[in-house]
This record gives sequence, structure tokens and C-alpha cells, in this order.
Amino acid sequence: MTKTLTVFAALIAISTFGCKKEEKKEGGETANPCASKNPCADKTAKNPCNPCAGKATKNPCNPCAGKNPCNPCGDAKPDPMAHLPKDKNVDMVIAKVGHTKAQPTDPVHVVFEKVTVKESKIKNLKDLSGSTATIEIDVMAPNSGIAKRDAHLKKDFFKGVAVVKIGKVKKDGDGYKAEADISLNGVSLKWPVTFKVVEQKDDWVRVQGMHKLKRSDFKVGTDIEGPADDVDLMLQVTLKKG
Repeated sequence: MTKTLTVFAALIAISTFGCKKEEKKEGGETANPCASKNPCADKTAKNPCNPCAGKATKNPCNPCAGKNPCNPCGDAKPDPMAHLPKDKNVDMVIAKVGHTKAQPTDPVHVVFEKVTVKESKIKNLKDLSGSTATIEIDVMAPNSGIAKRDAHLKKDFFKGVAVVKIGKVKKDGDGYKAEADISLNGVSLKWPVTFKVVEQKDDWVRVQGMHKLKRSDFKVGTDIEGPADDVDLMLQVTLKKG
């Protein structure tokens, strides 16, 4: 009986003194006794005395002590897509790759924005059949969203630039099929590819193509364990008439 009364008294003490929702100051102003411990309460919860309402806690005034005060519940996770170009119309290559052992952030999107159209021969923007293009990609400027990983990619995965030559373009339904001659890391291979027109103006056309390849085909990090061998590539370039 004595033990029960002790626990009951402790609960009353906590509810009375631990975290009052209102406390009158002189002049009738309402003070928040938890404000100093949770300075961003107004940004995270309607109840400033319990920003992690509904979660177990030992400290009613700061149930998420030790975590970011502007995100006391720690619910926000890094956005693995935050590094993708805000301008969706830029010329770019995006390589999407996972890991042999799946990771929470898979797939990783490696962006290459230093893409240069060295030459394009297009006679008719309304029908790209017979057109050709040569595109260079600076693979030494990767952006995976993590600087340390980018440095690793530059050191152990790539050399120089990648060159893509597009030819034998033919109409194929709503899009086109073509042959791509890709050179990377001293290896040159040809593949059949497909692409589509995503935007067209009077003197240029923006095209976008998708293709699957294997890292090992181009000796890309072949001695590195972890990343999967299969890679999904997306290439977007703007080609001028001429």
C-alpha cells in the first residue's frame, strides 16, 4: 500500500511541476516553461511541451533531448534525390545504380552535368531519321550527393571523358531507334538504343534516352566490391539543327 501511494505521489509531482502548459508571469503573460529546451517547438508541433507527442519519453519538457532542436523527433531523413538538377531541362546524364547488398538509400543517382554536344547534324527537326550527334561527358565531375563518394568515384571508377556517337537514327513509333558507339575508360562498345523527343523549338530539339549497361563492360570500378554491376543510364541533350 505504501509503495502504491509513493508512485501515485510521484505521478502527481511530475504532472504538477514537470511541464506546465501555461504559467502566469507578472502582468498576466503566459510563459512556456519548455521553450528554452525546445526553441523550435512552433515549427515541429502544436504542443510545445511535448513536440514528440505520443512517443515514450522520460523528460516531459524535452522528450527528444540530444537531438536536433529544430527536428526534435528526428523524423526527417536526408533526401537522396536532393542533389538532382533543379532545372530539369539541362543537358545531363544520370546513372542509377544499387548495391550487391541492398542499402536503405538505394538506388544511388550519380549526376553528370558537364555534357557537351560536340557535333550534331540534323536536317529536319520533325523527323530525326538519318541524324547524327557526338556527345562528350566529363565523368570526372560526378555528383552523387555525397562529396566523399564523389572523390571515390573520380579516383577509382573513371578516367577522362566518355564519348557517345549516335548514328543510324530511324523512326520507331512515337520515338526513335539508333546505334550508339560509347567510349569510356579505354573501352569502346556499340549498342542499339532508343530515345524520344521531349521538347522542340524552331532551331533545336531536346531528346532523352534510357539504356541499361554493366559497369564491368567499361572497366568501371571492376575491383571495387559493393556497387551492383547493372546500371540504368538516362541521357538528355539539346541538339541544334544544322
